[in-house]
Amino acid sequence: MKESSYIKSFQLVVIISSSLLILFLLTAWIVSGPGQEWRHVQNKYIDYWSEISDSISDASYSAQKKGIHQHIISEMNRVDRCVSCHLGMENPYMANAEQPFATHPGDFLLDHPVEGYGCTICHETDLRAVIESGSKTQVALSVSFNLTTNPMLA
Repeated sequence: MKESSYIKSFQLVVIISSSLLILFLLTAWIVSGPGQEWRHVQNKYIDYWSEISDSISDASYSAQKKGIHQHIISEMNRVDRCVSCHLGMENPYMANAEQPFATHPGDFLLDHPVEGYGCTICHETDLRAVIESGSKTQVALSVSFNLTTNPMLA
């Protein structure tokens, strides 16, 4: 065989191998890629809300749309995605729900709306986390937001 046919054969092997690797990586990303966790949390919220919403006549609260929810707070150079999982934070009908669906405790949100301040400015968590391991507060759910060691910034 000529040298040019070896080169063409090698190029073909490289192209096929690269294509298979890309296909494998794409499949792995789709199966276990980023965002899977928030999708499960949102589905659980929708199921929970559908169970309790039949007894609620207030139409101003409804199941959230699926997807990544974020608040852009340009004055503080922040993009907050906590509400992608903490869907019931501003819903008073979720006061007795478990985290991450529970209403935010106290009346802090009256003076500090999520749209204007976000969550991470007080709770010191990962701004863009949408998976449990990426957020300090979500990892500490068992101790209720770990508020004893890091309650809020002064």
